[in-house]
Amino acid sequence: MFDFRKQLNRRAIIGVLIAFTIFGSCPSCKESRKTIGDAHDKNGRNGKNHLTEREGGTRTHADKMEASVGDDYNSIKDKLENSSFDGFDEIWKSLSSFSGTSDEKRGLLEILVSKMCLAGKTEEAVSDVMGALGAGGLRSVILQSIFRQSPMSVGDLCALRKKLESENDREAAASGIVNAIVNLSNDKLLQLGDLSGLTKEEKAIFLSGLTLHLDAMMRNNGNLVDSLQIGLRVAEAIDTKSGGDSPFVASFLKEASLKYPFEVWNLLRNSQMSDTDSSLLPYVAERMAMSDPRRAMSAVLEVDSKAAGSVFTYWLRYDSKDAGQWYDSNLGKLSPTSKSQISAAFATDSLRTGNLDVAKKWLPAVDDIDQRNKLEGMVWTAERDNLRKQVGKDPAGMVDSIVSGQSNYADYWLEEAMGTWVAKDFDKAEEWYQKNWKSLPQSKSQYIAAAFANQALKQGDAVTASQWVALIQDRKTKQRIQDGINKAGAKTGK
Repeated sequence: MFDFRKQLNRRAIIGVLIAFTIFGSCPSCKESRKTIGDAHDKNGRNGKNHLTEREGGTRTHADKMEASVGDDYNSIKDKLENSSFDGFDEIWKSLSSFSGTSDEKRGLLEILVSKMCLAGKTEEAVSDVMGALGAGGLRSVILQSIFRQSPMSVGDLCALRKKLESENDREAAASGIVNAIVNLSNDKLLQLGDLSGLTKEEKAIFLSGLTLHLDAMMRNNGNLVDSLQIGLRVAEAIDTKSGGDSPFVASFLKEASLKYPFEVWNLLRNSQMSDTDSSLLPYVAERMAMSDPRRAMSAVLEVDSKAAGSVFTYWLRYDSKDAGQWYDSNLGKLSPTSKSQISAAFATDSLRTGNLDVAKKWLPAVDDIDQRNKLEGMVWTAERDNLRKQVGKDPAGMVDSIVSGQSNYADYWLEEAMGTWVAKDFDKAEEWYQKNWKSLPQSKSQYIAAAFANQALKQGDAVTASQWVALIQDRKTKQRIQDGINKAGAKTGK
């Protein structure tokens, strides 16, 4: 295993850079610079200069690079850019006397690690940085530069990143890897190395890199469709290695659809990928609607997709007038499936705006039984919640309005209305009943009886509940409450 605490020799180079970062422009620190130089000379005389220890290392090139005290930035930069890897050890003489700006010093470090990466020394470069640079902004910048420029495969870079202990260091490496992916050509994108065993965090790195790669292709007039297909192949490879269904594929396509919804839709329309995630098509369809609802409707109707409901629901929410006009103009062209989906969209939007009566009118046009049942449940829940609010404000008035037929609520809602009142103020509710029971039609009084039966069951009084059940005529209501009584009796053994 590669050990970041080793490889000490090359750290001397970056160590010098840190020294002049701290002391370079300070007149009072000449002695410190002298000490650093003396230490290096001593190591050289003792035969400890690692240049002579490196495999096949010679001093031939280094001898030609005589450093002059007071070299300026361009001089040192030129030596860095034009020297071989073996020659870097001698550049410290020029760097030790350099007193340029922090940006210039950072630039020299970036050139140095870049040359190391190109020489196949990525791990050594990381080791040097970890050993010579303290935690902070400069180390993060240089680490990011290493992981961005390294010729190693992205899979190997992820493995190298795992060895970093600091969260800040791993974040810097992640940023570098993302940029490395972005800068790859489409061909190189398929050569990412070993993708097995990727962590959730590493998958997030790939997701960012792949989606930003699409942006880079667009900026450079690349082929977006080809890039999408290649990104999809990478995503499929990650899922295959992970042994999952296709969660990364779905994540990639959803992320890509934020900017390129129509291109992603076209990629999906003739494939089976959407089968692995039922939310994928509606999600992409809604992204299309956000971009251009008219174009989005045309796209989904071309394949008679159920996603027409997702598009139209979004359109109604943000421009109901325009959506309604489109519907009136295109009604005769719609297939039964599309009509059903758009009817469901009208019902859903009516529920959102609180127009429950309008929502009810659209329900019969919804052909999908499961979808219609779901919408009916949503309408019932909305009606119940509204009823509870009104009963909370004026219980007697609300019950009276249902009994008299002056409200929009059907008779069966008396069970809910009276049940809410009974639970809140039993005495007042019972007083109202005693005063009105003789004048109540059986069709209405039965639901009030159901409310009192439910309350008795909640209090564990199955006997009283049975007495109230005798007054109920509606078969379903009677059976439901009787089942509750039987269940209570089974628990008590009666």
